[in-house]
Amino acid sequence: MPTYSPFHITFVAIMLSGLTACGDKPPASPNLDRNNLMQLVFPTWRPADNQHRVSVTAAWAPEGPLGDKESKDPTAVSLDIEPIHVVRLSPARAVMLTAATAVMADGELMDSHASSGLIGAYWFKEEDGKWYPDGRQDEAAWNGFMGNVGEMTIVKLDPAKFGLMVEAGSCWQGYCGNWGNLFALEERQVTSLLEHSIPLFANNEGAVESCSALLNVKPGQVVKRTEEQESRNTCYRVETKWQFKPRKNGMADLMLNFDGEEERRRVVHVEETEEPDGNEAYQVELSVENVTGKQVYRFRNGHYVSVSGKNLVPEF
Repeated sequence: MPTYSPFHITFVAIMLSGLTACGDKPPASPNLDRNNLMQLVFPTWRPADNQHRVSVTAAWAPEGPLGDKESKDPTAVSLDIEPIHVVRLSPARAVMLTAATAVMADGELMDSHASSGLIGAYWFKEEDGKWYPDGRQDEAAWNGFMGNVGEMTIVKLDPAKFGLMVEAGSCWQGYCGNWGNLFALEERQVTSLLEHSIPLFANNEGAVESCSALLNVKPGQVVKRTEEQESRNTCYRVETKWQFKPRKNGMADLMLNFDGEEERRRVVHVEETEEPDGNEAYQVELSVENVTGKQVYRFRNGHYVSVSGKNLVPEF
């Protein structure tokens, strides 16, 4: 019977362990198709609309902590989720970004006005022509309203770094607004690049009955009329176009260009009415002024901060 040296035994053991490892390779996708990648991360997920429900662990719900209020321990949360973008960060690395709405215990979507949507991030690495899961951030950020994270746009922050710009908005009693948030897509995590969201749009045409007609008056034209109030909310409609402008050194600047209209109101005469409650009538002159301007955000000390101009979107 042959005998084997310790060297032979070690060699055989290494070979067998290698064969075992090859046989136990995790599932992979032959490409970066978002539906394929989703099923690697969530095996029960399917593209069909009624098969988007999955469970993840998160610490915060759309309207507050999911776990214990004192410890903020993460807990399981059900999501209705879909893939939005797949970004190839480098030749052998990619990230998939998802948008999800939390699902309540009764199966209904958590889509009340105050409920945010959830942005998730899932990384993949390429080996031998296949893509394998390699990291996840189920709770990258809560953002938006009514369970919707908002519009997600991929941007280039510098030649080697991608970012995610997210715009979300809603209306409250006729006041409507949009806000933007910016995130960096890192090799293993998504990080916020703004300390506060940026106002991008505001409109109160639904809050003041006369605003819709007034804001369509030509600039410089004066409208005279009688109103029952000495003062009221000013009519406005301002929007923002944004873009990233590359710099020779450092990350691109975020350029904001504001454009819109805002009411100018002047009381020219006050007269008492014959009403028993003593109300007064106010003769006013109304006009519309164009709102235009620029603001520049620059990357400094880990965040984008305003370095010139000011935000002209009205607050409410």
